[in-house]
Amino acid sequence: MDILLGFFQNLTPMQWLLLVGGGFLVLPVLRNYLRKAFGPHNVVVPTPVPLNTPNEPVDDDDPPSVTDLVWHWTNLCDACHDAGLPDACEKLLEVFPLLGGVYRPKPTPEPLTPKGHEHDTP
Repeated sequence: MDILLGFFQNLTPMQWLLLVGGGFLVLPVLRNYLRKAFGPHNVVVPTPVPLNTPNEPVDDDDPPSVTDLVWHWTNLCDACHDAGLPDACEKLLEVFPLLGGVYRPKPTPEPLTPKGHEHDTP
């Protein structure tokens, strides 16, 4: 203890000014670090939104619009097409024949073949 007390007694005024100035520089950083380490942890975790959100129930007073119906029908046809269900697509076209003229299924991508090997047979 006497060594530490002797150390501080032998400091010059310029050294004291530098120590106090350094303390003012370090104090905000140290305070933020201690707040993060020991302060309240109010972590806000965002809730994930499911990709296929269920539709809200339709009120009897507010029927769905025609554009909503066409949008849902198109999504259903695309899902059937992507799942490889051609019979379901045909039934949807039978149920809604007027939409069949508007609907264009997504084209299925053809498998890629390297150039120069188009006519090779395995």
